[in-house]
Order: sequence, then structure tokens, then C-alpha cells
Amino acid sequence: MIGKWSVVIEKNILKVCVVLAFCCMVLLQNNVYGATTENGSRSNPYLVQTESKLKNIFSNNKKTSVVYIAIVGNIKIKDGIKVTQGRYMLYSSGGERTISRSKDIGDDVNKSDKYCFKISDGAEVHFGDGMGGYKLYLDGKKNQISFATKGFIKVDDSSTGTIGNACVVKNVTNYNGETEAGAVRSTGTLNVYGIIHDCDGVKGGGITIKGGVCNIWPGAQIYKCFTLSQGGGVYVGSYSELRIYDGEIFENEALEEGGGIYIGGSSHLLMTAGIIHNNKSGEEGGGIFGTGLGTIVNINDGWIYGNDAGASAGGVFSGYQAGLILGSGSTAPTISGNEARGSGGGVRCNGGIGEGHGGCTVIYNARIIGNTSGNLGGGVACGDDSKITIEAVNIFSNSSVDNAGGLSIGKNVEDINGGAIKLYNSIIGENGATDKGGGICTDSSVLMRNTSINNNSSRNGGGLYIGNTATVHMWMGSYINNNYAYNNGGGVYIGEKANFLLTDNNIYQNNCAKNGMGVYVRGKFQMFSIASVDESNEVYLTRQTYISIIDRLLKPSGYVAVIRTTLTDPGTIIAQVEYSTDAQSELYYVGDAVAELNNQNCVKKFSVRNIGENKLLRPTKFVKTYVDNEIIISEKYDVIFNKNTSERVLGMPDNQIKFWQEDIIISGVTVRRNGYHTVENKHWNFQSDGNGATLKPGGILYANGDRVLYAQWEKEKVINLFINATDRYYVVNQNIKLDMNELVKKVKVTDDTYSNKKYPIYIKNIIDVSGKNYYERGKNKEYEDVNNSDIVLTEKFMNTESVAAFIVTVCSNAGNNSSYEEKKFGVYIVNNNDYNPAVRFISKDYIDTLNKNSKWNLSMRNRLEERLNKKEGQGMKKYKMSKEMVNEIKKNR
Repeated sequence: MIGKWSVVIEKNILKVCVVLAFCCMVLLQNNVYGATTENGSRSNPYLVQTESKLKNIFSNNKKTSVVYIAIVGNIKIKDGIKVTQGRYMLYSSGGERTISRSKDIGDDVNKSDKYCFKISDGAEVHFGDGMGGYKLYLDGKKNQISFATKGFIKVDDSSTGTIGNACVVKNVTNYNGETEAGAVRSTGTLNVYGIIHDCDGVKGGGITIKGGVCNIWPGAQIYKCFTLSQGGGVYVGSYSELRIYDGEIFENEALEEGGGIYIGGSSHLLMTAGIIHNNKSGEEGGGIFGTGLGTIVNINDGWIYGNDAGASAGGVFSGYQAGLILGSGSTAPTISGNEARGSGGGVRCNGGIGEGHGGCTVIYNARIIGNTSGNLGGGVACGDDSKITIEAVNIFSNSSVDNAGGLSIGKNVEDINGGAIKLYNSIIGENGATDKGGGICTDSSVLMRNTSINNNSSRNGGGLYIGNTATVHMWMGSYINNNYAYNNGGGVYIGEKANFLLTDNNIYQNNCAKNGMGVYVRGKFQMFSIASVDESNEVYLTRQTYISIIDRLLKPSGYVAVIRTTLTDPGTIIAQVEYSTDAQSELYYVGDAVAELNNQNCVKKFSVRNIGENKLLRPTKFVKTYVDNEIIISEKYDVIFNKNTSERVLGMPDNQIKFWQEDIIISGVTVRRNGYHTVENKHWNFQSDGNGATLKPGGILYANGDRVLYAQWEKEKVINLFINATDRYYVVNQNIKLDMNELVKKVKVTDDTYSNKKYPIYIKNIIDVSGKNYYERGKNKEYEDVNNSDIVLTEKFMNTESVAAFIVTVCSNAGNNSSYEEKKFGVYIVNNNDYNPAVRFISKDYIDTLNKNSKWNLSMRNRLEERLNKKEGQGMKKYKMSKEMVNEIKKNR
């Protein structure tokens, strides 16, 4: 009982007063904590400040309910505590409390390689739940101990240990005996709400899970832990589960794999929230390392950033047949700012060598941003012989020192269900690689759907580099745009054995320093449907490469591709149609091969930039030695017909064109020249002098090159002459001199060569109506030159003084014995006063029979019609001959 005290300080009395005061304090303390009523309930917890009392509570407890233990003083663990039954809540009361390992090597906990707490046989211990409002520290004193120790807490099978939100585990080492152990080792269930920091272990600096379950909850922190091998923060092995619902794992380090977390041995990691950052590994997996058949790393959400790996996978490594799941349909983890000296700055999936490498990776709705790789795959690197599916992923602003700034895919990688890798609904943007594939570099086949590759850069294949024997099929709303290559292939680089299949997509606004702004082709480039490469983004074809058209091209207008090619020689194949049609149907929008041959308008789907004006694309339908399903570079030649004379030539054909290795039939028209004919079988000649190759009209021209065809002429030999003479009519006393010139002025002589040559005309004889020989050539003229066509006759042949009728015979020759001809015509001198019947020189009824091209019809028709419409006496004149006179004339003609 406490009473009133009156203290008088006198000599030798001070000591007594101090002792009394201490007794009062002890009594007061006992009353405060209710020592006489402790029962382990929430309201009356056990008050513990010694190891022995704590051990006694654990050993003697028979309760099935939770036993509450208030730590009221700092406790040093010398022997080690075993908890084999019951459920317990330990928390600090009256201030922050520390339970620490003894520093004395002679204490049993140290010399017997014991954990400070061992929880087994179904027991449950919860350290530091914050009920008292103070932190409970579990301190391993590593900085004050120079010898190896075990960890601090061990949770055995079927038991549960909880690091509560007011618990801090710190300064623990576990380097004594066990090959897989950290500060906290569990084969049962471990819950972490609190903090574990500055702890070291053999495998798992902070936590080691072997065959159990570890749950990391909101508020948990594991940091600055270290391991000589794997799992700087957490090590998970042997069919265990690690579930991260929130919290942080940061600034941990592993000299080997898994700076933040190591998971293997067919174990599972599920991360639905939380942050894993700034961890470091000497080898793979700066943030997380998952390995082994049956192991699954499932990161539904959360943030993994700033981690560093000495080898591969700055952020996450999943390999040696381990599976990896990034994201889910509704959540998207972010993996950013990680760095790897090897491959996979952000993620290295299914890597490894030898037996056991490969596995399944599903990346569905994730963000992989700003990671760096010293080798392949700044964002993601997927190793050989793996399985992967990628959907709804943003891979942005990553970089690699070697290949694949964004995404690297190794050899023999396939989709998780087999076949080509599915890359759907994703964006690969603003990534950079030093060598190949700024956005993507793949050695395995990929099926791209609704995916954009943009604003990436590298030396070759700024957007996409396709290597090995891979086929990349780009379809359904995918685009490659605004990428850049410092060498070749701004948009796409197709390797020597690789294939790029472009369907209903577009490639545009890419650029490069050298060749192939859009696509650089060393392998195979296939197109169909509405596929196109924008005409500003040329397709570059190296030697012996071409575009394969595997089905109908459906772009309605504009170039499907504008091409630049290494070889520009005629015959170079530019495209090949690989379905059931010929090449011309896939070359022309308007026209065809024949229309182009005839110089008709044609509109084409393809163009080649670096060929001269005389070269063009042609289908091989008519090209010798080629099948008809290819589009080639051809050459256009001019075929010019030259008349080879300054004289007029009739029937000259129009000039033609010819294409490389396409035979053409030249014009079948025979040209004509007065006095000449073309040489038989040598109508046209390659040389003007006739010493070249010859062609007939309608012949086939085989030779390539521009060609002038010269007409070859021979002077005509006249065989037949033709004389055209019409009857002449005169009127008595007409006062016309009927001499030689008058009589023959309407006589025309032509020959069978149609030469228009003038031939001499002679009057052979003139016979009057009575049959008397009125004139005979050579007998009644003073002078005659038979060789002169303009013969001067001095005598008067006849006159118009009276009515008369004569038959005149004219003749001509061409100067050889076989070319003689003669013709008779009548000359009539009539008097208008004779009796009927009347004879008109022209009738109104027959005026339309005039030759349309005659001078009478062209110049006199109007006047003739006017006069014929008048009556006699009004300007019309009638002339009459007797019937006998007419009959006599007819008889003698």
C-alpha cells in the first residue's frame, strides 16, 4: 500500500529514501500492468520482458484462442524459443521494444545454430500488430557479431508466422549450416505486413520460402537485404507460393540471380500490386528471377522499376522452362527504368541454354517503358525455343546496345498454342537499338494484328528487323511509320532467309540514310489485299529479290509500292504473282500489255524510281523465256519507218514501239512510190543502203534496241500503158483550131506503175464519117519528133467550118517494145439548126453523175445547175444532129 511520505534529508538518511522510492516504483508498475490478473487475453495480456517468461508462456499455453503477449521491455534471446502450439500475438507496450539475438558466442542460441524463434506443429505467431502503438524490433545484431548465425524466425510446415505492420526485422544474418536460408525461413505460411531490412542470407537475404506460402501485404517493406547467391530480398523454392498483394521490395542485392526475388523449384509468384525497385543482381534478374519447369511468375499489376542486372533481365527474368504472365485483362503492370548488362533490359523471358530452356510467356496488357539492355531487347528479350503471346502491350522508349531496342525474339520461338507468335493490339514505339531492329528484331515468325511500330530507330531496320527464317505477317490495322534507320530499312529490314507478309496495312513516313526507307528486302516480301507501302517510302530490292503477290491486290488507286532496286537491267524481276492469274492483272489499274504496246494510256500499281525514262515495268506475258506470272524491268524501243527518199511515198505506216525480248509484228502495209516498187522480200532494211537485216510488211521484229527501218526501192519497169480519151464536141464556126494540141489535150496516159510519169501522145490517124483516111501519122505534117512528148504539128488537121464527124486514133509508148497502147475517140462538129433528135452535152437529170472530185463538179457545178434550170433562149443552147449522123459515128468508133 502506498501512503504519504515525508522525507527529511539528514545525514545518513538519503540512502533509505532512495530505496523506498524504488519500492514505490515497482509497486506502481505492477499495478499498471495488472500482474495479478494476466491471462493472455486482449484486455489482460501477458506482460513479458524476459526470454524465460516468454518461453514459459509458449510451453504451458493450453488455449485455443489467440494469446496476447505485451512486450514491456527489451528481450535478449540466449537459448532460442520454440513455439509448438497455440496462437499468439506479440506486440510492444509502453514504448518501442526490441527482441534481439545474444551477442555471446557461448550462448546456446549461437553455439547450437538455432533460430531465435522456431514456430512448428501448427502454431501461429504474429509479431507486432501495432496494438500498443509501438514498433517491435527483431534485431539480429549482425553488426555486433563476428561469427556465423542462423536466421531469426523459422516457420515450419503447417505453421504460420506473421511479420505485423508494427514489426521490424533487421540486422539478421543466416550463414550457418543451411544452404537455403534468410533472416526469416518458412516452410509453412508467412505473412508480411511489416518491415525486413539489412538482413543477409545464403539464399534469400530477407526471406526464404521452402514449400510454403508467403503473403506480402500492403505496407510491407523488404529492403537492403543481401545474399551471396540468389534472392536478395526473397528466395522462393521447392513448390512454394509467393503472393504480393502490395508493399515494396527494394534496394536488395544478390550476387547471383534475383536481386529482389528469386523463385524456382516449381513455385508460383502472384503479384497483384506493389513495387519492386532498385534491386541489383550480379547475374540475371535484377528485380525478379523465375526458373524451372512448373515455376510460374504471374505479375498481374504493380510497378517494377530501377532494377539492375549484371547479366540479363534488369526487371524480370523467366527462363529454363519457367512460365511468365505479365498483366491481365483489367490490370496492367509497369516495368520501367530497369537495366541489364546482357539481354532484356525490362524482361528476359524463357532464356537460357542447354536442356530445360524455353517456357511459356503471356504478356497481356502491360507497359514496358524506358529500360536498357547491353545486348538484345531493351524492353523485352525472348530467348530461343520458347513460347510467347503478346497482346495489348506498350513497349516504349527502351534501348539496347546491340539489337532490338523494344522487343527481341530468338530462334524457334512460337505461340503458346503453337504456330506464329501473336502480337496483337500493341504499340512498339520510340525504342532504339545500335544495330538491328529499333522496335522489334525477330528470328521467329510473328503474326501482327492491330499493332503499330512507330518512331523507333536503329542501324538497320529502324522499325522491324526480320532475321533467320522468320515470317512476320502484318495484318488487320497494323502500321509501321515514322521509324528511322542509320543505314538500310527505315521501316522494315527483311533478312536473307526471312519473309515479310503485308496484307491490309500501310507503311509510311519512315526514313533511312541509305536504301529502303519503307522496306529493305534481302529475303522475301509478300503482299496481298489492300496492303501498300506509301510512295514516299520506297521498297528497296537487293539482287535476286522481288515482291511476291500471293493473292489479289485490292488497293483501289495509287501505287501499291514504289521500288528502288540494285539491278536495273532489263529482265530484272520486280514482282511475281503466286496465285492463279497472270502478271498483267496485278500490274495495271488501267490498260494491259497490249494496250501499252499500242501506246494507249495505262495506269500501273508499281513504279521503279532508279531506272531511266526508256525503262519501265512490264508483265512477262509476251516475253521470251519467261513464265507469264512475273513483272520485270523492261526497256522501250522506238521502231521508226523511214521512206528512204525525198519523194512522196504513200502508205507510210505509223512508227511503232517494241519492248525488251518481246517480238512484234510490224505494219503489214506496202508502201508506194511513183515509178518504184519495194524490193521483194526486202521491203524494210536495218540500213539505208540495204546491207542490213531485212523485214517484209507484217514480218516479226525480234531484235532489241531502237530501230530505224529503211524502205528499199527498185525503179519500176513499165509493162502496160493505159490511155483514157473521151469524145470531143465542137460547133460549126466555133472558131477553135483543131490541131494536135487541141485534139489530145484531154487524152491521159498512165502506166501500170502509177508513176504519174508523162508519156508522149501521138495521133496515129483520123478517119472521117465516110471512112476516108483523113490523116495518117507521118504523112501530112512537116515536122515530127517521135521522142518528144510535146510534138509540134504545123499542118491543120481539121476545121469547124461545117458539120463533120471523125474517129481519132491516138497512141503512146514507154520507150520499149512491150509498152505500146492506142485508143480511139470521136470528134464531132455539129450544127444547132439540123433536125431532131436533139442531143445535149449535159442533162439536168444526170448532173449527179459527175465525178465528185472532177474540176467540173468542184468549180462549175453551181453554174451548170443555174444554166440547166433556164429555158432555151434564156441562156441555154441546144445542138442538133441527125439520127443517121449519130448512128454512123457509133458504127465507126
